[in-house]
Amino acid sequence: NGHPNPKWNGATMRDSSDYLVNTFFAAVRKKLNRDGLRWYGIRTVEPHHDGTVHWHMMVFAHPEEIDTIVSHTRDIAIQEDRHELGDDITPRFKAEYVDGSKGTPTSYIATYIGKNLDSRAV
Repeated sequence: NGHPNPKWNGATMRDSSDYLVNTFFAAVRKKLNRDGLRWYGIRTVEPHHDGTVHWHMMVFAHPEEIDTIVSHTRDIAIQEDRHELGDDITPRFKAEYVDGSKGTPTSYIATYIGKNLDSRAV
């Protein structure tokens, strides 16, 4: 609607990216490491139209640990301002499992990398 969100705290794109790295992701890494959960992955950063950034992450882990990893990550992602989300947490967290019939992990993550490329750097 073109109007600033009344809850906006004046954060820049850099501020929101730093928050995701230094607060959210630091808490996720700490929890997963404390619980001995082994994983690796990749993330892409995508800006919203207002400059706020969000992440797309692709995580690989042992099949028997993935649900716990998703659960811990979700719990950390939705804990701040939890009441705002009500029953719908998808504005803050959404997990999708790779479906081999729809493509490979590489094609999934390449989609989000490609969405944010332009020819300015070429």
